[in-house]
Amino acid sequence: MQVQWHTAGLLATVAVFAGTATLVFHHVYRLQPTPFIDEAFHVPQCQRYCAGNFTQWDDKITTLPGLYLLSVGVLGYTSGLQRPACSLYLLRLVNLLFSVGTLVTLYSILKVLNAEQERREWRHLVAALSLASFPVLYTFSFLYYTDMASTLLVLLMYSLHLHRQPGAAAAIGAVSVLVRQSNVVWVAVVGAFACTDAMVAALAAARSAPRRRPVDPSSPRIVREVLHFYWSQARHDPLALAEALTDVVYEGVQYGAVCAAFVAFVAWNGALVVGDRSAHEAVLNAPQLLYFLATSAVWLAPLMVESAQQMLATVRARPALWAALAAGLALLLQSAGAPHPYLLADNRHVAFYAWRRWLGHRTLRLTLVPVSAATLALLAAGGARRPLLQRAALAAGTALVLVPQRLLEFRYFIVPFLLWRLQLRPPGGAALLAECALYAAVNAAVLYLFTVKTFTWDDQPGVQRIIW
Repeated sequence: MQVQWHTAGLLATVAVFAGTATLVFHHVYRLQPTPFIDEAFHVPQCQRYCAGNFTQWDDKITTLPGLYLLSVGVLGYTSGLQRPACSLYLLRLVNLLFSVGTLVTLYSILKVLNAEQERREWRHLVAALSLASFPVLYTFSFLYYTDMASTLLVLLMYSLHLHRQPGAAAAIGAVSVLVRQSNVVWVAVVGAFACTDAMVAALAAARSAPRRRPVDPSSPRIVREVLHFYWSQARHDPLALAEALTDVVYEGVQYGAVCAAFVAFVAWNGALVVGDRSAHEAVLNAPQLLYFLATSAVWLAPLMVESAQQMLATVRARPALWAALAAGLALLLQSAGAPHPYLLADNRHVAFYAWRRWLGHRTLRLTLVPVSAATLALLAAGGARRPLLQRAALAAGTALVLVPQRLLEFRYFIVPFLLWRLQLRPPGGAALLAECALYAAVNAAVLYLFTVKTFTWDDQPGVQRIIW
C-alpha cells in the first residue's frame, strides 16, 4: 500500500510539473518560433543528423554531438521513422521531455540520500519538484540547448551509483561527456564516490568486532583512519590488502575507463573542445568560485534562514579559520583578469547586467566575500552528515569545472549547484516550501522579462530577448 501511495504521489507530481511546463513551453514557442542565440547553431546541426548527414559539422559548435544523437534517437523512436522530422518545435520538445526525466531522477536520488525521511514522502516530492524547477535550468528546458540533457545524464549517473549499478552509471557518464566535455569531471567525481565508499566499507568491516568504535564517514578523522588501515594492512596482511584494493578497483575501474578514453580523445583532438577554440581557451579564473558561491547564496536563502544558528555555531567554533578563509576569498577575487568579450558584448544574458552593475566594479564586488563565506558556512553545517571524502571530491570537481572558465555564464553553475544542494541536510517543511516559492517567483520573473523586454540588434534580424 505504501509503495502504491508513493507511486501515485510521484505520478501526480510529474503531472503537475509536466502540465505547467507544457503551458510555458507553448508560450515561449509562440513568442520565439525561430532559433534563439545558440539554437542557431544547434538546430541546423541536429537537422543534418536527422537527414542522415553525419559528416558536415559547424565549426562554431564546441561540444561533442551527444545531444544531436540523443535527439535523433528519441524522435526516431517516438515517430517510428529512421529519419525523423526534426523541427525546432520537436527539438525543443525533446528538452522538455528531458526535464521530466530530471524530476524523476532527482526524486530517486533524494529517496536514497534522505532515506531517514521515508515517512515524509511529500518532502521528497516537493524537493524534487523544486530542484527540477531550479531557475537557470528551467529556462533552458524550453530551448534547444545542451544544458538539459547534460544535467539529466549527470544526475542519472549519480542516481545509478547510489543504487549500486557502477557499470550502468559509467555508461551514462560516457554519454554525458558526449553531450558536454566538462562532464568528464563529474564522471571522475562519481568514480571517487564509489572508490571512497569501498575504502570506508573495508575499514568498517575490519572494525565490525563488538566494542570497537564504529566508523563515521563524516568525521574529520576518516582520512587518517583510512590511511592507517591500508598502511597497517600493507605491513601485516598483504593478502587482505590486495582483496581490499580489488574492491576499490572494481568500484572505480568503469569510471576510470571513461576518463582514460576522454584523455585519449583530448590527445588526439589537441584540445578539450571541438570546432572553434578561440573563445573557449582554458584559463586560471579563480573568481569563478566566488561567483558560483554568491549566486548559490540566492538559491539557498530559505535554507540559510532555517540553518542560521548552525551556521553561526560552525563559524564560532573556528573563528581564526573562517577569518583566514574570508581573507583568501578576497585575494581570489582580486586575481580576476579581463572579462570575456562575450560577457561585455551580449546584452541578452542576465550575466551582462550582473557584471555591468555589480561584479565589474572593484568595490561593489567585495560584497561577494561575506556572501560566499555564508554559502560555505551553510555547506559546512548542512553537509556535515555526508561522507567527508565525498565532499572533498565534490569540492575538487567544482573547482576543476569552474576555475578554467573565463566566461561568466550562469549555466555553468547548474550541475555543481544541484550536486551540492543534494548533499545538504533535508530542510524542514517551511524552508522547503519557501525554496519552492522562491524558484517559482524567479521563474515567473524571468519569463515575464523574456516576454516583455524586447530590443533589436543592427546586425541580426528579429527581436532579441533576455535569458540567463
